[in-house]
Amino acid sequence: MKYFTIFTFVCLIILTGCMDNFLSNEPEDSLSPENFYENEEDAVAAIYSVYERLGTKGLYNLDGVMYILANASDQTRPFGANAERVALDDYSYTELNTITSTWWKTSFQIINRANAVTDNVPGIQMDESMRAGIVGEAKFLRALAYFNLVRMYGKVPVITQETESFEDIKKPRASKDSIYAQIIRDLEDAEEVLPDEYNANNEGRATAGAAKTLLAKVYLTRERWQEAADKAKEVMDSGNYELFEDYAHVFLPEYENGKEHIFSIQFHAGDQNAGKQGRFWTYTAPNARKTGGLSVAGGGSSFGAIFPEISFYEEYPDDYRKEVNFFTEWTFSEKDTTVTFEPHFLKYHDPGQTQSKRSSVNFPLFRYADVLLMYAEAANEANGGPTTQAYEALNKVRQRARFDRTDSVLPDLSGLTQTGFRDAVLQERNWELAGEGKRWFDLKRTGRLVEELQADGKNIQETNRLFPLPKIELELNNDWKQNPGY
Repeated sequence: MKYFTIFTFVCLIILTGCMDNFLSNEPEDSLSPENFYENEEDAVAAIYSVYERLGTKGLYNLDGVMYILANASDQTRPFGANAERVALDDYSYTELNTITSTWWKTSFQIINRANAVTDNVPGIQMDESMRAGIVGEAKFLRALAYFNLVRMYGKVPVITQETESFEDIKKPRASKDSIYAQIIRDLEDAEEVLPDEYNANNEGRATAGAAKTLLAKVYLTRERWQEAADKAKEVMDSGNYELFEDYAHVFLPEYENGKEHIFSIQFHAGDQNAGKQGRFWTYTAPNARKTGGLSVAGGGSSFGAIFPEISFYEEYPDDYRKEVNFFTEWTFSEKDTTVTFEPHFLKYHDPGQTQSKRSSVNFPLFRYADVLLMYAEAANEANGGPTTQAYEALNKVRQRARFDRTDSVLPDLSGLTQTGFRDAVLQERNWELAGEGKRWFDLKRTGRLVEELQADGKNIQETNRLFPLPKIELELNNDWKQNPGY
């Protein structure tokens, strides 16, 4: 999946040219669907065009997931030179913030490209199972985009057919209940037709396990506890996933798409037509001004644009994960020099990076540790307290975190009340998934967003439970009202 031919890529740009300005500009003329959706190759190219949007910088290639979700949490802070990033960190952003507006725009590009697949691929004469799977992938990706949108912006328009005219984009904002109903329908359809795995040439595409994981996360967010536990348990019982023995292997390129990875955003540092290049290592490595002018990240550029909150680093337990997630010194062997600096993220380190902003480290959107912790949380809530199985799931994550250290660093938990176990799971998620864009969503769905972030010193208010609708959308849709407080 990481490899696109130049011909296919050009065709997709022509086909989806109108989509990339979806809900922002009037659609332009494009290659007619009647001329494009003719065979299996066209169907595959169409679904790849949906995946392509995931790896753009506005979504899961650092800017969106880190500058919005991580900065707005109590885990990270930005370098102070960029006003829009700082505004997201201190909750002074407005409807003109281009980072939040780009997340919205890119999400609807995914939705419209997915709609093009669900509208047109069913009519192609091709292998029936493959055709059903491609439509299932489109529904999974559409559900993912809507799940993020409804959590971040609240009510949004639900559109399940390809946008072909300017009038098509003028839709009312749907209720959250109806948005979630659409998400669940899409995921239920997807889990029935998606394969359990792909061959090596198609790694990174959505599987049944990915659909089940996302559905469990949706149920968890909706506090449908038993359904969340049951769906997470389906993933656990599938036998397709398990934890890496070494936490560091989750992030290293040589272990990508491995046994813990359920769905990852794919990056490849090859030439420009070989797929998306990752930007995480360049932007999380310390700025060269902090390292004597030497660049930690390969390629001559370390930007140090986002790094851990000092309080988060200091409160992090001294388990094996801490040395994988963070670093405070670096040795330049060629200069025989070791430099020290304030804590930065190490988990996206790419030892093979040779050019700035061109890393092969994938971004793990869903991984098995997340499923174990979701199951533990849901089982605790569904049963009025922690069950034996809930403890087992939580303690598996803690056991891996100890690695070769003593049990006293992070002992197995037992004997907790329902409230105590609930707090322990949330805390474990904070540590296990550090810097992976999960914390803001976790705090919001557990009702702790304002309380926790005010305690962290952020100027967050109740209205900040939602991000503002982009100003351009309000201008295009006169009957929409801005989210309160903006």
